Amino acid sequence: MKMIIELLKHLFKEDYSQTSDGLVKKYHKGIIPFLTKKLSSIGYIKKGQMDGLWTTYYESGGIKKKENFVNGQLNGQWENYFENGQLSKKGIYQNGEKNGFEEWFSINGKLLEKFHFKDGKQDGLFEVYRENGHLYSRGTYKNGNLEGIHEWYDKEGILEKTTTYKNGETVK
Repeated sequence: MKMIIELLKHLFKEDYSQTSDGLVKKYHKGIIPFLTKKLSSIGYIKKGQMDGLWTTYYESGGIKKKENFVNGQLNGQWENYFENGQLSKKGIYQNGEKNGFEEWFSINGKLLEKFHFKDGKQDGLFEVYRENGHLYSRGTYKNGNLEGIHEWYDKEGILEKTTTYKNGETVK
C-alpha cells in the first residue's frame, strides 16, 4: 500500500516544496491530502520565495484570503473573507509593512473600522462604526500613538465626549 501511495504522489505531483520555483498547491490535511483535493492554498514560488498572488481556502472550498507577494514580502492589496464569502478585511502592504487604509467589515458587509497605516504603524485618521452604521469613535494616530482629539458617539451617532491625546497619553 505504501508503494502505491508513493506512486500516486509522483503521478499527482501538485504539492511542491517551498523551494521549487513555479506553481505551488497545498492541500488541507486528510488521510491522503493530494487525493482529497481540498485545496488550502495556491500561489507561486520564484527564486525560493513567495511571489505574486497567493490564495488561501477554507476546508469548505471558499476563499479565506488573498495576498500579493514580491520577493517573499507582502506587497500590494490583501483581502480576508468570512467563510460565507463576505469580505471581512482589506488593506495594503508595501515592502512587508502595512501602508494605506485598512478596512474591517461585519459578516453582513457593513463597514466596522477604517484606519490608516504608514510604515507598519497606525498613522492618520481612524473611524469605528456600530453595526447600525452610526459612527462610534473617530480620532487620529501619529507614528502608532493616539494624537489629537478622539471623539466618542452614542448609538444614534451624536457626539458624547472628546478626549485629547499627545504621544498616546491623555492630555484632557
